[in-house]
Amino acid sequence: MEKKEIDYESVGKKIGEGISSEVYKYLDNKGHEVVLKYFRRRIKIWKNGEPTEIEFTEEMAKNKEEKLQLLDKDICMWYDPKLFDLIYDENLGLVGYTMEYVNLPSLYDLNGKFKSKKIVLLKKLKDRIEELNRNGVYVGDFMSKDNFLVDQNGEIKFLDVDNFHVHSLDFDLSNPYIDSYNDRNKKIDNVDNFCFNLFTLSFYTRVLMSNLYIYLKENGLPYRFCTEENKQLIEDMMNKRNYEKRYILDSQKKGLF
Repeated sequence: MEKKEIDYESVGKKIGEGISSEVYKYLDNKGHEVVLKYFRRRIKIWKNGEPTEIEFTEEMAKNKEEKLQLLDKDICMWYDPKLFDLIYDENLGLVGYTMEYVNLPSLYDLNGKFKSKKIVLLKKLKDRIEELNRNGVYVGDFMSKDNFLVDQNGEIKFLDVDNFHVHSLDFDLSNPYIDSYNDRNKKIDNVDNFCFNLFTLSFYTRVLMSNLYIYLKENGLPYRFCTEENKQLIEDMMNKRNYEKRYILDSQKKGLF
């Protein structure tokens, strides 16, 4: 990825936002329409059950730049929206990056073609995550429903790659589920498996991940996944240390989705 100075006059319509960034249409120096992910200078997060703000520091900027440079060259990311340039402001330093503009539905906003294939799509997401993990890359953030896109062939594409854990470069922002895993485990190896299991239940029940523990305590597992293996898995996830890798998807009851 090359380093480019931002042209604020080329910043177009805002098309999205997240905890740590805003997303805009942007004209690059060749006049091509791309996406600009612009980092917030102050980031609102929940920490220890309380809202707080943190600053976008030089250390975070360096971490993101190094990770993006690595991911740009990683063959396991070639399915995803192409990364283009690192975007700088002469006074602020790194302010964002540009990537390919794709107009695709998120996994949560499936159109009619894919509504009957939710388990198939979850298995495809699982396979992509496994591929990333084998290459030392971890997603971590499964809480944002717009991080996973689905193309016309039902293939999964990733967004928000700058927050990935890449080799020795850690997540920029944590979340309650990463923290829950880290409280029980010293190695990162199974963090995506842990979080993906919770995402699977959230996706299936349409319950936000932020409310999922409460839902499970009050309602238990949904029928399709209510097997003895999965009951034990959820108990282990919530209560035990040294979490062992298992997938909720691997133990299902037969029946309609």
